[in-house]
Amino acid sequence: MNEHGRPRTGGAVRCLASFFYLGYAPFMPGTFGSLPPLFVAWFWPQALPVFAAVTTLLGFALCAPARRAFGSKDPQRFVLDEAAGMSLTLLFVPRELLWFAGAFLLFRILDIFKPWPVGRLDRMEGAYGIMADDVAAGIMGNAVLQIILYLNR
Repeated sequence: MNEHGRPRTGGAVRCLASFFYLGYAPFMPGTFGSLPPLFVAWFWPQALPVFAAVTTLLGFALCAPARRAFGSKDPQRFVLDEAAGMSLTLLFVPRELLWFAGAFLLFRILDIFKPWPVGRLDRMEGAYGIMADDVAAGIMGNAVLQIILYLNR
């Protein structure tokens, strides 16, 4: 029971929202949350679209419950948003080390510095802002990479 006499809840929410506790890393939890999609895309590239869809949909579904479970409007331990955004950045990118390193750096830069519209989405009211900025950063990162790929043909 918690201090209000209600049953403790949120263990599953904290586990999933923190991407199986990667969000509890002692430093740079967002960076740690961005790593699993790299492994999925490298070792199981055919699973990446499903991984992107599942992390994105699950992330949006967990926004409000995670705010309650973590007791914060934008919990730092919620890194499922980084996993979703990074997976979106990697979609249709060549499975080569340079492209993956570029995708990772580009996504982290967009996620940290939050250029428009990423920053605007980060400041939106309501729980969905937790996910919206990272999804936008992932889409923007992917768009930049697709343009570079197109220009290099």
